[in-house]
Amino acid sequence: MSFCAVQLTGCLAACRFLENVRPAGWNPPFLRIGVHVRANDMLLPSRLDFGFTVPGTSYFSQAANYLIANLSAPVQLIVTSDSPDWTKKYIALESVFRNRSSTSVVYSEGGTTGFDMALLASCDALILSTGTYGWWAAWLANKPTVYYRYWPRPGSRLSAMFSREDYFPPHWIGLGNESDLTRNAPTNSDSMFMFL
Repeated sequence: MSFCAVQLTGCLAACRFLENVRPAGWNPPFLRIGVHVRANDMLLPSRLDFGFTVPGTSYFSQAANYLIANLSAPVQLIVTSDSPDWTKKYIALESVFRNRSSTSVVYSEGGTTGFDMALLASCDALILSTGTYGWWAAWLANKPTVYYRYWPRPGSRLSAMFSREDYFPPHWIGLGNESDLTRNAPTNSDSMFMFL
């Protein structure tokens, strides 16, 4: 299969997925916000020591509320992650927005990385955690994008090698606080994670 055929297949699958997860009774106009949570390799102690970061629930909630603030239309958050079980347990956006009938949260699970990239690029706005995968999805989408501004961790070895101006386009919105950072890094997927 050619590269273009693979991309088209991913885009068609993403469109079918979006149609299938549309909340009952919701018809356009409504907004879809893609949320990318990268956690798996970023939670390794060596990565955290170097300066990689993983934001917690407070950042994702703040970013979603920022994008939703002036909307009258319903919003569906489409969450993709390299660690969906971890994300459901420790980010838990469905718990944050459970009392808002105009906000729905759905997770993409079991798809390929290409499918999730097409899914994110199909959304109306994006919220990124850290890493280049979400960055590329936002670049391809060319839609309003919120990124975690404490990536890399200030004062770290990674931040000394990093030029924020070269990485984040000026129209993207940097949000989050240093207190959103993961404090206790797991050594395996069964470990407990704690956020400030």
